[in-house]
Amino acid sequence: MTEPKLVHRDEDASDDESAVGEHDEAALPMTQEEREEIAKKENRAVACFRLIVLLVLAVSCALVTFGVHYYMTDNETSEFEDQFHSDANKAAKLLRLSKGYQVGVSQNVLPDQKDDWEAYAVANLDWIHQAFDVMEDDEDWKHPVNREFQTMPIFGFNGPVAEPASWSAPNGTGAYGPSWTQYPVVPESFFGFPYNFDGWQVPSVAETCRNAYENKKVTLSSQWTGIITDPDDPVQVQTVEAFWAFARLFVPHGYIVEEPAGLAIIPMYDTLESIRVDTTQDLEPVAYMTFSFFIKELLKDILPESSRRLHVVIDSACGVNHTVTYQLDGRETTFLGAADLHESQYNHLEYKATFGQMMDITQSGRASSHYTGLPLDDTFCTKSFRIYPSQIMEQEYRSSTPVTTAIIAAGVFVFTTVVFLIYDFTVARRQKIVLGRALASGAIVNSLFPEKVRQQLYEERQAEQAQIKSTNEFRSSNVSRTIDGVADAAASRPIAHLYDNTTIFFADIVGFTRWSSTRSPVEVFELLETLYGAFDVVAKRRNIYKVETIGDCYVAAAGLPEEQEDHAVRMIKFARDCRLVMSQKLDQLVDTLGADTADLGMRVGCHSGSTTAGVLRGERGRYQLFGDTVNTAARMESNGVPGKIHVSMATFQALKAEGKGHWCVPRPDKIHAKGKGEMQTYFVELSQISQSATRSAMQTSVAESRDVANDDLAEIAEEQFEEEPEDLSQGNISV
Repeated sequence: MTEPKLVHRDEDASDDESAVGEHDEAALPMTQEEREEIAKKENRAVACFRLIVLLVLAVSCALVTFGVHYYMTDNETSEFEDQFHSDANKAAKLLRLSKGYQVGVSQNVLPDQKDDWEAYAVANLDWIHQAFDVMEDDEDWKHPVNREFQTMPIFGFNGPVAEPASWSAPNGTGAYGPSWTQYPVVPESFFGFPYNFDGWQVPSVAETCRNAYENKKVTLSSQWTGIITDPDDPVQVQTVEAFWAFARLFVPHGYIVEEPAGLAIIPMYDTLESIRVDTTQDLEPVAYMTFSFFIKELLKDILPESSRRLHVVIDSACGVNHTVTYQLDGRETTFLGAADLHESQYNHLEYKATFGQMMDITQSGRASSHYTGLPLDDTFCTKSFRIYPSQIMEQEYRSSTPVTTAIIAAGVFVFTTVVFLIYDFTVARRQKIVLGRALASGAIVNSLFPEKVRQQLYEERQAEQAQIKSTNEFRSSNVSRTIDGVADAAASRPIAHLYDNTTIFFADIVGFTRWSSTRSPVEVFELLETLYGAFDVVAKRRNIYKVETIGDCYVAAAGLPEEQEDHAVRMIKFARDCRLVMSQKLDQLVDTLGADTADLGMRVGCHSGSTTAGVLRGERGRYQLFGDTVNTAARMESNGVPGKIHVSMATFQALKAEGKGHWCVPRPDKIHAKGKGEMQTYFVELSQISQSATRSAMQTSVAESRDVANDDLAEIAEEQFEEEPEDLSQGNISV
């Protein structure tokens, strides 16, 4: 093993690092005077706080007595306004829920692709029959399933379409937009044909789709369908009447379709990206998805039955008279008309937001949400919602029964007094507990121990505390004998445990002595802290117990202080990860510590067997390991080879018992270990394929999180490690 440099520092440091995460800081034993001073400060603080609370009680009683009358006179109005805002918020939140009645995908077909598309459509109709099967099993579908349909080339309102519509020009060229896959499939909806209706023949659809293609965003239709705003416009009248006929095929019998409806256009591009599309790229549009819904369905059933009459006014920035008003009365929603019909006396209570803000996607300070990989366009023909209360709603909260001021004032005062008494009792009780723990910590945090050892010390402290309580006093002098240091604990039972199945890990930085001889202490510590910090992250993720560091030697154990059946497997994975992390960190340190930093290596030795672990109580007592297993692990490291994981026969047998014997290959030559004689040992070797995947996972994990948050990447590395056992004997990872 390489002789450690700065041994005095490392011995001290190892005490602090031997149980990472057990305590954040250490405390020296306190003198009796210090303990008494702490007790006095705590008592003064509690007495001062008690006086403050009494003053607050007196002031609050006066304020409540004179203030209740004001609040009660304004209570009815406030309750009404609060209920309105509550209902408005519910309406806003539940508008996010989509309640559509039909969804479909239409293809983008250029003129020179028309014949090929029509031939393809005729040859690939299996999806229609599959959709019919789904509809027959769909409990929510109330109409008969008509399996009779005809084939048809691309067509519009007046039959087959020979040329693209004049207003269709995605990417500067005319195109067709034939419907294709959809659900539900109703052949009657397209004049007896379940597909190939050219959506670009509808001006509003064409305008919306063109904007969606150009801006690469999910876009709502430019105008509400389902209402005629200009009876003199034949195209609009024909389009709306066709919509009514279309919608009746999908909604229950008796459903009123002569009401505002919306259409969402979702552009689809020739890209492999599905979670979030890079809209800065020049993408080729290939299709668009349509989602049809009635606005009334978005507002229905969003308020409790007891709520009365909210008015929702919806505006569209495109066209004229594109304002509609709905009335929400409990769970019922009524379309009032194509105008702003709310009661103007409640303008000051207006709750307003755009459709995008309702969907929580354009609020200030939030990242835009994406749907099918694209953001929602909240600027094209912006749809805004204005919510108002009504006179009927306000009357629900007008009452002639005031609450008696005196009863409220007295009740508040009594309640506050009771709360104070409970609080005073709780503070006094907490003070005793906290002070007792603070005094006991003088002996405990002097050294860092595992949870099991720390718990044993706490139990001993609590037993002594029970005896002290019989005197009904809590003076520091009474308990000082139990906390002056761990030396007093020698009278109790020893703290030692035998762990039958453990694996001990020794790692030594090869070349450290030569490297450190040319470096300043700051640079030496920068190297060690960087490497050991990375090892600590790996140890926490692998549930490995860090024992100590001695100079350039890192010692860890698996199977203690908590028993682990797979201790050998865990330790080999830990050793593997440490080598990879060290390689990465050395590459990062080259710029600051010199090029020869990359020449440093690591020699690893592991041995499995029984280990005694415990605390030799006394001055600077700490958690230590004893036994032949520890000595043999050190021999494995000292006789190891840089860049390899050197394990004993016992560790090999433990791996073999876990089905991981194929990880190891025998060392060609036997070693002569001090006190052991000749030994057959093994090297753990990994394939180059496993190396690449594991290194990538480890680099990402350590770079992103010092608190081991990226467990998924560790699992990727672990799976790669285990999925290719047949290649493990053919390669080696060297650090």
